[in-house]
Amino acid sequence: MKRDPSESKESLLASAAPSKAIVKLAIPATLALLAKAVYNIVDTAYIACLTTTSP
Repeated sequence: MKRDPSESKESLLASAAPSKAIVKLAIPATLALLAKAVYNIVDTAYIACLTTTSP
């Protein structure tokens, strides 16, 4: 019978090879940083496109 991964209390860092564990943990962090960078670029472009009218 196969164990459910959500039931495992063992840490990824304790059970996997160090290089594989680092890559597996770095991918979500990298994607989050990339998403934030894209958001900031789009936000800056949007703000740059706004025009203000002088009174």
